[in-house]
Amino acid sequence: MNDALKLILLFFLVIILIFCSSIVLGIMYGIPSGNVAVITIDSEIVSMTDYLSGGQTSDSIIESLINAENNPNVEAIV
Repeated sequence: MNDALKLILLFFLVIILIFCSSIVLGIMYGIPSGNVAVITIDSEIVSMTDYLSGGQTSDSIIESLINAENNPNVEAIV
């Protein structure tokens, strides 16, 4: 094998080793990832809704916020 091929092989082995070790460390130590709950409001907020007017009730939005707040996996709410 020539030197250039050996160098390329060594480079890819190092990259694979770094990738595998990061996965193992993530599994062993439970490195957290940033989980964000997104509460979408895509229409007007109304106190009561019917089939003709549409909209989202404030109660449904509050319920979504409470569910996101009580979820231990959620770190932020937007």
